[in-house]
Amino acid sequence: MAREWMEPFVTLPAVASLLFLACAVAFADSRSGEDVPEIIVDIDFNDEIIRRPEPMTEEQVIELVDELHRHGADTLLVRMGFLGLLPYHTDLSYPLQFDEEDFRASYPGSAEEIDRLAERNRGWLARYRAALEMYNPPEVFIRAGHERDMRVVIWIDIYDDGYPGFHSKFLDENPHCHWTARDGSHFRGVMQYAWPEARQFRVRQARELLDLGADGIHLSTSAHSRHLPSVQQDDFYGFGAPIVEEYRRRTGVDIRNTDDF
Repeated sequence: MAREWMEPFVTLPAVASLLFLACAVAFADSRSGEDVPEIIVDIDFNDEIIRRPEPMTEEQVIELVDELHRHGADTLLVRMGFLGLLPYHTDLSYPLQFDEEDFRASYPGSAEEIDRLAERNRGWLARYRAALEMYNPPEVFIRAGHERDMRVVIWIDIYDDGYPGFHSKFLDENPHCHWTARDGSHFRGVMQYAWPEARQFRVRQARELLDLGADGIHLSTSAHSRHLPSVQQDDFYGFGAPIVEEYRRRTGVDIRNTDDF
């Protein structure tokens, strides 16, 4: 990307997460025969809330979209979700609460780090709740983008459904839908889509966002859970019941009881 495309963005007053300029993709314009850059801007709404001292208002969302539009953005890629919580108006998620007892019991950090992060998380989620009481974030981003002839694609994480202090309502109600090890243990926050109910949950989430007018859904494989001290070795997970049963149906082999498959 040419530097002149970057400079208007890096001088904007919004916080850094606004300005993860994800990519610029050149498309051939059949009418002119010239390459026309499409500017796609990644907005991590979670970071917008974290880094602002006060709750982000609807007016500030609209100002952000307007500023990006004036600087040439064509498409917004808006992240809506974190650690199993869905930060918009939906029955698929718990309210934005921080389980400090769980955090202190299970976060793999020093006491000093735990105290610092617990204080940050309390404040961040309070600002988030205040924002959601004022408006529905994806609805505002979509409306503001469409009013400026911009596409708005909603980014959802498909392997980021739990962390110390944070809970996925779906996985709390369906713990068997975690990635499962041979010994039956789970990789916290990582969903196993071999289960039909897991697939149905994610499709329902996507449909809710599309019904708000989103132009598409970006399924991201980013996962905070990878930072947890779960076993990180090849072929340790992948032993959920649907996988075990299907392999046994096809081959007669129970993959939980052999290394020769």
